[in-house]
Amino acid sequence: MSFRGTDRRAFSRKVQRIAIARAKGHCQGCTAPLAPGRYRVDHIVPWELSRDSSINNAQVLCSSCDHGKTYRVDIPVIAKSDRQRDKHIGSFACPLLGTPLSASA
Repeated sequence: MSFRGTDRRAFSRKVQRIAIARAKGHCQGCTAPLAPGRYRVDHIVPWELSRDSSINNAQVLCSSCDHGKTYRVDIPVIAKSDRQRDKHIGSFACPLLGTPLSASA
């Protein structure tokens, strides 16, 4: 799926600079000092759910905090949202086939 056009998954350079300045050299997750090249500007609410790459949805995290947030928070929340959406529209994924099926099939 392509997200081109008005959607913007990555933060603009301007938003990144503002977020980094706002963090004042510290991780906004654990407050550890940020090492050059060992941090990431992260979406507070995952982009897949918010479609928001503004400064209001940006935070600067060290590599450790970013990895933890991604795998412990973001991925499960996105998966749950996908399951709820699929249930709402009446489809589900068949684990054996890996394809969406209609609930009435």
